[in-house]
Amino acid sequence: TGVLEVYDPRQNTWETRAPMPSPISNYALTAYEGNLYLFGGWDGKKISDLIYRYDPDTDRWETRKPIPGARMAGAAATLDGRILLIGGQAEQGGLKEVWIYYPDRDSEGDSAWQKGPNLPDARYGFAAATLANSVFVLGGQSSPSDQRVQPVLVLTARERAMRRWRRGDRRGGGRAPGVPGIVHRLHPAHLQ
Repeated sequence: TGVLEVYDPRQNTWETRAPMPSPISNYALTAYEGNLYLFGGWDGKKISDLIYRYDPDTDRWETRKPIPGARMAGAAATLDGRILLIGGQAEQGGLKEVWIYYPDRDSEGDSAWQKGPNLPDARYGFAAATLANSVFVLGGQSSPSDQRVQPVLVLTARERAMRRWRRGDRRGGGRAPGVPGIVHRLHPAHLQ
């Protein structure tokens, strides 16, 4: 389903808002300047390259320029005026590529994408979180048969430059950990 529900913790109430343009799951989602940005996903038949921006003030969805390559089960994180679209899964399998998306450039009609530093290994089905000037990648897997605990990865921005991912310790790892308030993911079975 493409239902969007918004929770108000102060009132302890849920409100149904404008439905998503199309039902989709396994997307990457992040907030940027008061809007939600949804990247890629699975529509029940194919992997998507679409980007949707949701403005809660107007309760409207807008289609943005597509991702440079369809993907699902990746993650998105906001860092220093840009959004990192990290890893995921494509038709050919897990991805290690990272793309940097500049929403302001997209709004101005300029080139919105720049290649970022690749993950050390392909990874999908993970969570990503931003803390201070670093992005953390937690959990996930590199292939359907890979059941290993994946190391935490950290990318730090120094003077707006991001050079490479470094490995953290494994204590925060595991498959698809819950990171409340950071990642939202639905299973494709919810599309039926």
